Amino acid sequence: MGAGFVASGAAYGTSFAEIFVGACGATPTDVVFTWQQALQLFAPRISSVTPAGGPLTGGQRVTVTGSGFQAGMSVTVGGTTVTPTVVSATSFTFITPAEPVGSVQVQVTTSFGPSALTSADRYTYGTLPVITSVAPAAGLVTGGQTVTVTGTGFTAGMTATIDGTSVTPSGVSATSFTFTTPAEAAGTVQVQGTTLIGASALSPADAYTYESAPVISAVTPSAGPVTGGQVVTVTGSGFVAGMTATIGGTTVTPSSITASSFTFTTPAKSAGYDQVQVTNLAGASALTPAAGYIYTGLGSFVPVTPFRIVDTRSGRCGIHTCGALGAGQTLALQITGYTDARTSESVPANATAVVLNVLAVNGSSSSLLTVYPSGTGRPLASNLNFNAHVNIANLVTVALGQAGVSDSHREVNLYNALGTVNVVVDVEGYFVPQASSNAAGEFHSIAPLRVCDTRAKQPANGCNLGHSTDNQIGPGQVLKVNVSGIPSGVGGSPASIPTNGSAEAAVLNLTAVAGTQATWLSVFPTQSNGTCLTSVPASSTINVSAGGVLANRVMVPLGPSHSGGPGTDVCVYNAAGTINVILDAGGWFGSTLGSPPTGAQYQAIGPTRICDTRSGTGTLCSGHQLTSGGTLLVAVAGVGGIPGSGPVAIIANLTAVSGSQPTYLTVYPADVPSTPNASDVNLNPGMALPNLVVVGLASGAHAGDTNLFNGAGSINAVLDVDGWFQ
Repeated sequence: MGAGFVASGAAYGTSFAEIFVGACGATPTDVVFTWQQALQLFAPRISSVTPAGGPLTGGQRVTVTGSGFQAGMSVTVGGTTVTPTVVSATSFTFITPAEPVGSVQVQVTTSFGPSALTSADRYTYGTLPVITSVAPAAGLVTGGQTVTVTGTGFTAGMTATIDGTSVTPSGVSATSFTFTTPAEAAGTVQVQGTTLIGASALSPADAYTYESAPVISAVTPSAGPVTGGQVVTVTGSGFVAGMTATIGGTTVTPSSITASSFTFTTPAKSAGYDQVQVTNLAGASALTPAAGYIYTGLGSFVPVTPFRIVDTRSGRCGIHTCGALGAGQTLALQITGYTDARTSESVPANATAVVLNVLAVNGSSSSLLTVYPSGTGRPLASNLNFNAHVNIANLVTVALGQAGVSDSHREVNLYNALGTVNVVVDVEGYFVPQASSNAAGEFHSIAPLRVCDTRAKQPANGCNLGHSTDNQIGPGQVLKVNVSGIPSGVGGSPASIPTNGSAEAAVLNLTAVAGTQATWLSVFPTQSNGTCLTSVPASSTINVSAGGVLANRVMVPLGPSHSGGPGTDVCVYNAAGTINVILDAGGWFGSTLGSPPTGAQYQAIGPTRICDTRSGTGTLCSGHQLTSGGTLLVAVAGVGGIPGSGPVAIIANLTAVSGSQPTYLTVYPADVPSTPNASDVNLNPGMALPNLVVVGLASGAHAGDTNLFNGAGSINAVLDVDGWFQ
């Protein structure tokens, strides 16, 4: 029957019944359809138009589905004729013409007539949605944030995505809608809205940044001057451009921002404890000890009769009790508020830094100790590197921290990296604020000067007197040493510790050389009558194994050589066996008596690594391993939070790492013309060994720098600055 409907309707007579009777043998009375009804039955029908809307400019490809479509048919959109393509009985496509805003209908006309107009054939002309803002424009990676999108062309029933993930628009109006962010990885993504007309174009206005809340893991240096102006590096995560930063609530300007670090310059503030806080669009960093920063004033040195404040072997930790330090364990040690029962010495509440002799005792494994201000993050620095089952000491100068803004005491933290180790700590002195016009306790730097060497065949000095044999110290014996003036046998006119009593205390490096037994040495001032105490000292300066060569810095008061004389002398006690000793002077502190010249005051900072010759360390020294007889110029001023001008000397921890031969290292001002006859670290191959150095900075050539000399073989070195003198 279908084949009979190829020609026009007029060729089939006036009655569909006649056609049906002729073709099927039915009687006219059996047929109830008219010709018009037949045309309706076979007329084209539209069931969908996809997409159902598009831009006013046209040019959009549209697919129409339905039935009764045939080649040669005609198609109109809102009365405008278009050309159907890819025609089948159930679908075809066309390209929309330009039309004004509004809803139009698609109509198809075949030989059976036009398609009926229904809601299924509607096509809406309009403008594409445009996103002009996303607020807030950032949030947490965990999602759950309500975001408002503003713009134009939004319609009910629209869809939305963020980074391709579908979200549900709500509160939709022509100019805005909201949605809730899903969880996503950190980064910047784009929001897109799609209506019947199409999808919004991607632009910077639809950007949304997923952020982790910022986290501060360290502030370096963690202490600095009340005058501000110090460049501080903050490390952590979640740092982004446009974030804000404060210290103690005072706004600072972040610079050199990466995802894991940024820098800022400290503003001037009064002495005390503050915390750094960072705020990005996802929120503010937590106020933790890692974000702590200590403002400290300039201080002058006050030596004390050394007293023991910690001995974990007996459980004594100042006012508290404690045990050996385990792996990764930190001991919070209160310094102020403790008075030693034996000496009646104490550190006052206004002290800015403390000088400690720290002894690691019989650790179960090779490890390191780091001493740093409480209330601050543990720095990338070490004070004492030691092997398993040895006793080794190092002098430490550390800024005093506090547990919080309201803490009235001042503390330091002692951290042990690996294994279990007992720790002994003796207080040797402290720095306290005072007027710069008061020369007492102010520092005077000198190039390293050897003032004592008991070994034979060394330049003549008060400990050798030109003898051809060693002048060793025996067991339980004390050697009295004049450390002032220029020793005989030293040429030229180098700076020295004054002989007239202007010096209250000296900075000395004590080296123990090849003792016959494991022993310990102690350095202390002479008595008022010029003699040395013969009783066993209550504290040690250095602990050394038999045959070992080991050094440790000491800041020690000076006593007279005779009753009523000026302060010029110290005493060196040896506990066991016989041993040679060396004393190198590196500076002195002004006396409380007489009229010493004006010196420099100490600015404590948190331990800061400025040089590490090992490759890949990121310091200026990285990759510059020391060679035999080689000298490395180390930039100090302007590095690691140290001002580019003003400092005249530094206190730093020098660590020698894994030398290829027995050697020694010497640090000295970069404008000293030749390497001094002095040493700071002496060690055997493969060891990692530290020593505190107090060294002047060059004032002429290479101003603000030091030289680092290596005696033999190849070796790496690390320099962590604890503060400077200015």
